[in-house]
Amino acid sequence: MSCFDPESLTAFADGEIDASAVAAIERHLHDCASCRQFVDEMRRLDACGRSALRTIHVMPHGRSVVIPEAATRPRVLRPVGLAAAALIFVIVSGAFWFVAFRHREPRPAAAPIQAAKSPGSTDRLNTAQDKQPASGDDFRASSDETFERWAEPYRRLRIPLVPLEEVANHKPPEILPTLPATTKPNI
Repeated sequence: MSCFDPESLTAFADGEIDASAVAAIERHLHDCASCRQFVDEMRRLDACGRSALRTIHVMPHGRSVVIPEAATRPRVLRPVGLAAAALIFVIVSGAFWFVAFRHREPRPAAAPIQAAKSPGSTDRLNTAQDKQPASGDDFRASSDETFERWAEPYRRLRIPLVPLEEVANHKPPEILPTLPATTKPNI
């Protein structure tokens, strides 16, 4: 006995086959258990599919739901927006700068340091050829005066002066690690 192909049995289970073929398939199903089981399985699947379709709730035709489209706006800033952001940044930065620096007093300009007239300078030689050369004390006084003018701004910083010998012989104290004090737990 030859069985029908699965497409013919599926068409029979769905009721899509003509009357002459229906009688032949029914006779075959009466004798063939495997084809009968296949057709029963196809009918159960069809019933499950139809029952699943019945449970879907479809909205009445009169009421429709409109889903709005998402706005398609470009994410890149437009040139006008970018220019406005840059302008705001410049204004805010300028305001902070103005507030930060407007209350400062102008720093006095440092007086230019003039070269000390030493006994060996050309001016001194040209104007005083008939005079005796200056003594070593005059040179020392003028160089001390030049040094004082140079050192005056640094003295305002109030940095203590330390002799070089003291710095050269300085031995810093040894730094040893210390352990934290242990505390006895309260029992």
